[in-house]
Amino acid sequence: MIPSRTLLRFCGGATIVGATLLALSSTVSFLFLQQGQALYRQPLYTPAQMLQFYGAVALLMGISGLAVLQAGATKAAMLGLIGCLMTVLGLATLEIGTSAINAFIFPRLANTPTALSLVSSPAGASLYWYLAGLVLQTFGPLMFGIAIVRARTFPRMAGVLLIVTPLLGVVSFIDDPVVAAVTGIAFAVLCYGAFAWCGTRLLTRGDDAAMQRTAQGRLAEFDSKELVISKKR
Repeated sequence: MIPSRTLLRFCGGATIVGATLLALSSTVSFLFLQQGQALYRQPLYTPAQMLQFYGAVALLMGISGLAVLQAGATKAAMLGLIGCLMTVLGLATLEIGTSAINAFIFPRLANTPTALSLVSSPAGASLYWYLAGLVLQTFGPLMFGIAIVRARTFPRMAGVLLIVTPLLGVVSFIDDPVVAAVTGIAFAVLCYGAFAWCGTRLLTRGDDAAMQRTAQGRLAEFDSKELVISKKR
């Protein structure tokens, strides 16, 4: 059987790695990629989408540990669980579901004149897919942040960041390239930075659990010795 400490550490490490890759992908996209139809022909576009894909996969593996730890809280346990579930669905829809298509399919379509209209004017179903993922990935971390602030299972400042960052996501839709870049990078760094912060807490919780089990074992050993001494008397 795998010890719970090992599982917590694995989830913590996966959360940190995934959040870092997602923040790096968003930063590269906003700083170095030009928007428009030329977006899919740029050399950094596919690597940025691959970072986004693998970062989302790693973060999905790590969020399970965050959900388990938050579910054991005395306050806002259900709210935190729902927030984690919405975040998982948002990542699966918006990051994993679209980044693979964006990385390998759209660049080929953009280089095919007869298929260029599919890239410039996506179908209505894909827009609904994107909108659903955007809603889930906005309100999922928001609810999880509220649960963190109430339960204090993770650092409260990380919860505050998860509550505030959805506002930056809304501002990033302003039709101004500078405002969109600044708010987009701030959203990625703060939101995913908050998840990475929670991941570090999982690492320390693994040590806490080990220390607690060691203390309980020593206490049981001490009680057994006391019992033996009392019987001899």
